Amino acid sequence: MAIWSAVILGLVVAAFAMAELVKPRLWEEWVSVVLGAALIVAPFVLGFADAPMALWNSLIMGGLVGGDAIWSLVDMRHHGGHAA
Repeated sequence: MAIWSAVILGLVVAAFAMAELVKPRLWEEWVSVVLGAALIVAPFVLGFADAPMALWNSLIMGGLVGGDAIWSLVDMRHHGGHAA
C-alpha cells in the first residue's frame, strides 16, 4: 500500500507541478495543499505507519509539497494573484 500511495500521489503532484509551471493559478496551489495533507495522513489512513522509511518519506514529502504550496499562495497574494 505504501508503494502505491507514493506512486499515485507522486504522479498527481508532478502533474500539478508541471501545470503550475505553465501558468500558476490559485486553485492549483490549493490542490497542492490538499495533496500535501494527503501525503501526511496516508500512512495512518492506509496502514503503513509501522514502516519507518515509508512513513518518513510520506511525512517529509507531504510537508514539502504542502509547505511549498502555502508559500506560493502567500506569494501570489502579495503580488496581486501572480507568482513572482
